[in-house]
Amino acid sequence: MTAGDPGESALALDIGGSKLALALVQRDGTLRHHERTATAGIHGGDDLIRWVAATAGGWGHLPRAIGVSTGG
Repeated sequence: MTAGDPGESALALDIGGSKLALALVQRDGTLRHHERTATAGIHGGDDLIRWVAATAGGWGHLPRAIGVSTGG
């Protein structure tokens, strides 16, 4: 695989107090996809997993790694 190959990508999840952000980023830093939603619309861990799976699943790429950042 090359750096431009979608298989050489990571899923990045930012869990914030007011929003969730999800992105698919290639090894070279290229942003392939991104999505945001209000945290208020997510009620618990199951909702979070469903949102991530539905959003990232629609992008059609399987990331090699997943990174998560949270506040506080």
